[in-house]
Amino acid sequence: MKFDKAIDSALVKNYFNLEGKATRNEYWWFGLFVTILWFATLFLAGTVAISIGLEASGMVKVLNYSTIIIVAVTFLPTLGVSVRRFRDAGRGKEEALIVFFSYYYWPINVAYRRSASIYLDA
Repeated sequence: MKFDKAIDSALVKNYFNLEGKATRNEYWWFGLFVTILWFATLFLAGTVAISIGLEASGMVKVLNYSTIIIVAVTFLPTLGVSVRRFRDAGRGKEEALIVFFSYYYWPINVAYRRSASIYLDA
């Protein structure tokens, strides 16, 4: 499965499909897509925040909102492709959920700590 077919499969055809199986190619191509989306969105948000002259607290807010938007957009497709990939590898939904939520925990935690440190320092 090529990059464009993997993205189409995860985002369009199997948006929140927890049944069936996902190939290795689909899983890793979609993971690459989500990673590129993260970096591009945060880079763009940071560049815009700097170009309009936001202070540190305003910049943190922009990055936090960008993180929330990315999580909201990629949450269900990533959950679906993760569960289907784990099933294809002979593992259960429980393992997929543990790995999935540990993957999604760190950006939310970083965003929370970033905003909390700005407000505590002020």
